[in-house]
Amino acid sequence: MDMAAIPQFAAGAMENWGLVLYRETAMLYDPEIHMPDRREYVASIVAHELGHMWFGNFVTMAWWDHLWLNEGFATFSEYMGLGVVEPQFKPWDTFLMYAMYSALRSDSSSSSATPLVRETGWLIEANMMFDTTTYSKGGCMVRQFQSFLERDVILQGFRDYIQRYLYDNVVTDDLWEMLTLADKDHRNTDVKLVMDTWSLQAGHPVVNVTRLSPEVAHLTQERFFSDPNDDHDYSWPDLGYTWYIPITYTSGEMGQQGIDNPHRAWMNKGPADLNLTDVSETDWILVNVNKTGFYRVNYDNENWDKLAKQLREDHEVIPSQSRASLVDDAFRISQTLQTEHVNALKLTEYLRHEKEYVPWELTYRVLPYTDQMLLRTAEYGMHENYWRYLVSPTYEYYGWNFEDSRHLDYYHREVAIEMACQYNLKNCTDEALVLFHQWMQDPVNNSISIEVRSDVYCTAIRHGGLTEWEFVYKRAEDESDSNELSRLESALGCTKDTWLLQRYMENYHAKDRAATAIENCRDKSSQGYSTAWIYTLTQFDALLQSYNVTAYTIVWDFAPWMNTDMDLQQLLEFGRTYNDMPESAASGFYNAIEKVETNIKWMAINQASIENWLSEITTKIGLFI
Repeated sequence: MDMAAIPQFAAGAMENWGLVLYRETAMLYDPEIHMPDRREYVASIVAHELGHMWFGNFVTMAWWDHLWLNEGFATFSEYMGLGVVEPQFKPWDTFLMYAMYSALRSDSSSSSATPLVRETGWLIEANMMFDTTTYSKGGCMVRQFQSFLERDVILQGFRDYIQRYLYDNVVTDDLWEMLTLADKDHRNTDVKLVMDTWSLQAGHPVVNVTRLSPEVAHLTQERFFSDPNDDHDYSWPDLGYTWYIPITYTSGEMGQQGIDNPHRAWMNKGPADLNLTDVSETDWILVNVNKTGFYRVNYDNENWDKLAKQLREDHEVIPSQSRASLVDDAFRISQTLQTEHVNALKLTEYLRHEKEYVPWELTYRVLPYTDQMLLRTAEYGMHENYWRYLVSPTYEYYGWNFEDSRHLDYYHREVAIEMACQYNLKNCTDEALVLFHQWMQDPVNNSISIEVRSDVYCTAIRHGGLTEWEFVYKRAEDESDSNELSRLESALGCTKDTWLLQRYMENYHAKDRAATAIENCRDKSSQGYSTAWIYTLTQFDALLQSYNVTAYTIVWDFAPWMNTDMDLQQLLEFGRTYNDMPESAASGFYNAIEKVETNIKWMAINQASIENWLSEITTKIGLFI
């Protein structure tokens, strides 16, 4: 097999038979020059392209409708290959971040969710097949086989599929047939019956688990939407938006055996009951062990509490993939009003003792919604103190030295610094100020590691004054590198001085770049949000002249932070003032209203319990700086 790196190559890589072509960035890695993430990127791309030798070259999909047979398998091959050549990368942990959760995110909105197999005709439709569904959800479907087929059966089915259709074209049903035949006299699964519900309709389910008695847990299923106001896109075919769901489950008393060989059950397009006769009444149950199935899981409050208690007492009893999944599921589900948010927060109490990277990373990814909801409340100080307390041991362990980082340590160090400085852990903010002032002394030589420049810049502006702010403003005026310019401009919005925020927006408005300044001010602090909102309202006519209809989007983009009746009334008043807005803007207005109303409902359900929980937990830990 020959492989060549090409300086100018439109595609990232191309799996030509016998000669795989790559962009230089996708093939070449030099540890003396490149960061550890480049090593993983190169290894995964190479594994992806080599996987295409079997899935794409030896056997090729008959038409673009079935592109996932190429790209989904190649995505799965990335992680399988990494597990062989670079096991320290823990690829099946990172699979959760890069494949599973990108697919779940795309698949949870009607605006982006599509069936895995869908009719394709015109060129534009073929091009649209190269999307998250085809690559990431396709890879997740291959992994999901592990939920209901034995490993030897899967491998035999794949071998039979390759051998039977060698140098030929296939459709998805051909794969289902080979896997069904391979499972004969084993579990006798009708793979097509099961997988049609996953491949021929958009979306994925959330499984609701309620323990009805010591011996029985009742399971129901429904399609999961990240926005509770969302609904099915009926332009796509569907099978009733119910699924044949392969359930795996275990309990604390089953120990490692329950992780390695969990109990199995089926939800046959409807509800189901789990037999818990071997699970004590006081024990927890865990469904979808190691997230092999492409669905989320919601529990009753009692089981959420039991899982949180287990994590606090000995988190390693639950494997890292499941720990990460529990936190992610709880936060995402609570955002849609399907469980109390305090259930998600309780799961995080153990994180002070978490040594693995992926649970931390996924926690960091789900926190922005909580930050947004609490930002302008009296509870935010306790919230900030709590996260300082949790991240402190991880931050102290990893520090700031990126030069001698093992692969996952490199990422873990990044997220530790990001969280520690964001929540104003003193040791982190002090170090950021030292690094920033060293740069101010020698502006030509910026020695701040590129991985943490955004964090250092923002922290220095937030805890500094006019001198630091003007230094960054001047650097932004002279900066030609787009990535560095973005970091500098983002940091300008981190100041807590209202007059500097106002100056930032006015100056950028004069440059016809007001939207950039408004966004950067809005996102960083309660002062920034309020100042940016007032500026947007008072200057909207001028913004309308600069941006035309897209000026309305600047207003609607405040909605994720809006969660009070006053916010809603201000947005409605804006709508009345500009009631002649174009139809495209009006659609955004109604979506924004729905979002704010959902946020208000979320606050009504959750704010009091969050306040009580934060008061209790911060009383235990004290003031943590």
